[in-house]
Amino acid sequence: NRPKFRTDQRGQKDQKGRVHHSQQRQIEPKKPTGKAFSELGLHPDLLERLKNNKFMNATEVQEKSIPSTLKGKNILITAGPTREPIDPVRYITNSSSGRQGYALAEAAIEAGSKVTLISGPVSIPKPPVSELINVTTAREMKKAVTERVKKYDMVIAVAAVADYRPAESKDLKIKKLPNSENHLSLNLVENDDIVASVSSLPNRPFMVGFAAETHNAVQFAREKRLRKNLDVIVCNDVSDSSIGFESNENAVTVILSLIHISEPTRRTPISYAVFCLK
Repeated sequence: NRPKFRTDQRGQKDQKGRVHHSQQRQIEPKKPTGKAFSELGLHPDLLERLKNNKFMNATEVQEKSIPSTLKGKNILITAGPTREPIDPVRYITNSSSGRQGYALAEAAIEAGSKVTLISGPVSIPKPPVSELINVTTAREMKKAVTERVKKYDMVIAVAAVADYRPAESKDLKIKKLPNSENHLSLNLVENDDIVASVSSLPNRPFMVGFAAETHNAVQFAREKRLRKNLDVIVCNDVSDSSIGFESNENAVTVILSLIHISEPTRRTPISYAVFCLK
């Protein structure tokens, strides 16, 4: 039987600085078939902690990680939002600024990785990546990812991809009609799940996903990691406007298997990028 652990929904630390797990028992799926943690060069002490499901805090991760572990690795990062057109002048999107994804690209380059960035529409400076692919819609992002993914050691899926798109995009602007009862109905269809499709590939890369939640952030992120067969997931509570979308600061929880590493300190996106990569 697996031991029970204590936690609150935000994964806060107790008085001794330990981060605890959920009381709910959870059956783990088969181990992911992608790149192993050891292949990515994690410190032996950190690997031992992962194997034995022991507690870790952010300070331990910083101390036990080796910044050069990503040197020479090929990393694919997705960032920013997608836009799903309703007509030539309107679209469905979200509030993602792309800052965290772009910061991760910069941090990975500093660590010696070769980075390809697939970006939705953003208005921030482009990092000096090896290849930048600009896309607009979820279908364009999926095509760009699936065409390239097999040659990478790691995929970091930061992009906030729209879950739905209009079933039909009009070629001409939709005009307001008289006697229309002041409403317009849109028929939406679900977009393909890019991360899940990559995670299901044989011999897939090491997979890192992101989860932006408004409540029960750690619980929902754990469920998402299992559902999408991810090696690691990073979650943040976007209900807090000071660390949510369009913010200059962030605070996250990194979840690896049964372990979650909470770092509630507010930092800049680039600082959190370095933390997440370590």
